[in-house]
Amino acid sequence: QDVGWIMQSNAGVEIPVSVDFGDVIRIYGGEGTEAGSDLLARLDREGKRGVRVEWYRDGRYWWQGNLDRLRGGLDESTRTVTFIVRVDDTTSAEVAGERVALMRGMFCKVEIPGLVRPDTVVIPRGALREGRTVHLVENGRLTVREVVPQFYSESEIAIESGLSGGETLVLTDVPGAVQGMLLEPVFDPLP
Repeated sequence: QDVGWIMQSNAGVEIPVSVDFGDVIRIYGGEGTEAGSDLLARLDREGKRGVRVEWYRDGRYWWQGNLDRLRGGLDESTRTVTFIVRVDDTTSAEVAGERVALMRGMFCKVEIPGLVRPDTVVIPRGALREGRTVHLVENGRLTVREVVPQFYSESEIAIESGLSGGETLVLTDVPGAVQGMLLEPVFDPLP
């Protein structure tokens, strides 16, 4: 989540992060039965989830922080909630021999982890084809399978159903792709 300006506090910094309420429900639960205010109260009680704050300048600098609290409730006009992220140790990890202090006025990106969903498969965003389908290789043949996306990020998609993991996903375009056509996959090494 890209966020606004950093605010200096007594010790460390605080960063307001506005998140779409629909994303909060998808990430943290609150499936239909938990009213919005109940979900926000539960998240506020649980508090202190670890987050990563990143800033870029001739390299990537990062700091560990926590979701400290919620500021207010649901903003009805924007349908967002604002989390306050707190970073106590404002000295970054070293990048190319340089350390940078996180301070007021920097514009950062905050990674907020959600719930672990063991039945969810995460794929690269570019692997999703038209009509919410993916291409797979099964027994040397192309299989086109419909999937149900659960959540989208900038680079990945969490798939709620349609994939079970461990399958061979086609990441590149296959010109003239037809169900059942012969394919010889070429595997990229894992990073």
